Amino acid sequence: MAALGKTEADMEAMRKRAPKGFAAGLVGAFIASFVLGLLIQYARDANVAGLPKGIAGGLIVGLLVWFGFLLTTGVSGAIFEGRSGKLVGINQGFWILSYLLMGAILGYWVWV
Repeated sequence: MAALGKTEADMEAMRKRAPKGFAAGLVGAFIASFVLGLLIQYARDANVAGLPKGIAGGLIVGLLVWFGFLLTTGVSGAIFEGRSGKLVGINQGFWILSYLLMGAILGYWVWV
């Protein structure tokens, strides 16, 4: 929390809002995984660059979505907000792992 410049009082207020944040995060994760699944299926149907089936195809699409959308907007937003490089790294590390994991699961489980 030091990277965000939050005090103990700020953290206590954040704890009170946490349930709403977790609920919103869960809904957002379901929406993101649904859209990622659609992109994986569309890429396979169009035979985009010979996208492999299974986990490898899901990983590739997850990586491309992270790189093209989340990394670019996250870094530019952090620059405008004056966030530290350490905080950007933590946030982007979370997002790349999330999208790689979603891509791997969707690539294997749903559309093999």
